[in-house]
Amino acid sequence: ARAERLKEKVSSIAQAETLSDQDVSEHLLESERWESKLDEIDASTVEFEKESIGAYVDSTAVDCMKEVVKDVSDAINLKIRDLKKVDADRCLFSLSKSVNQLAIYPEAFSGETGENV
Repeated sequence: ARAERLKEKVSSIAQAETLSDQDVSEHLLESERWESKLDEIDASTVEFEKESIGAYVDSTAVDCMKEVVKDVSDAINLKIRDLKKVDADRCLFSLSKSVNQLAIYPEAFSGETGENV
């Protein structure tokens, strides 16, 4: 159910070429959450497979679950690839960190006597 909702959410986004610059940037930033949700779904699938070893589980249900997860993964990867291509074509640099995030600034000068600047 989570996988299908995620796929619907990603599929509902228009083609990247038709989106505004702001929408492309927003969706690219949101894509990190999509990937983390997909990782959670993958982990759940692996956990289910481990727990089902030695138990009777309908193999068609397991295959169906794997197919759904694969479809979601393909949809997310395709959408991210499209968004990144448009981002690069338009030189938006949506996933680049700003200098403020990367720079390490020294502590502020307190003005106490004997403090080296």
